[in-house]
Amino acid sequence: MNSDMRSTPRSHRQLLVFADTPRDPELVELVRQAERSRSDCMDRELVTRVFLGEQESAVRMRHALQVPSRGFCALLVGKDGTEKRRYPAAPALENVFALIDTMPMRRRELRVRSGSLQRTA
Repeated sequence: MNSDMRSTPRSHRQLLVFADTPRDPELVELVRQAERSRSDCMDRELVTRVFLGEQESAVRMRHALQVPSRGFCALLVGKDGTEKRRYPAAPALENVFALIDTMPMRRRELRVRSGSLQRTA
């Protein structure tokens, strides 16, 4: 991961998705899952960014993140800007959510949220 990603504080986790075309079957599957899991994504502060084909931003990001220049790849990036997991095929979002839920920052968020709920009850 390049230093720019780490040096910029993030308010959201990111799923960076690289595909050659919008019709890539892996991308289509991931988008379908994301649409069904919108509230789970919002709860985990997870945003999906898609980079297609030879678009300048896609080429630049593939190079910076050492992603192969062709084909599908997805990267989970934490709020700290570091790569948490790399997926060569569309991951099951349930598995991505489970991984996020094990992260120290996510656990801290849940404790804070739980404490806020207990104080308002």
